[in-house]
Amino acid sequence: MQRIEQLINGRLYYIELSQVQRDRWRAHVVTAQGAPTALMPFYDDTADAAAERLSEWLSRLHRPSPAHA
Repeated sequence: MQRIEQLINGRLYYIELSQVQRDRWRAHVVTAQGAPTALMPFYDDTADAAAERLSEWLSRLHRPSPAHA
């Protein structure tokens, strides 16, 4: 298991990566203390790819609205 910190649109996220099968990794957001959040996990063939998919989704989700840009 790995944990990374990702700064996305000014917000700090803790992303936990774990291998669930031979070529299957899960990335999900955890709290600073390591507890899981209600956000769905993202899966991919590598830890980096799973983290990238989750980061892209968080970036779109928390993108500043045009009125605040």
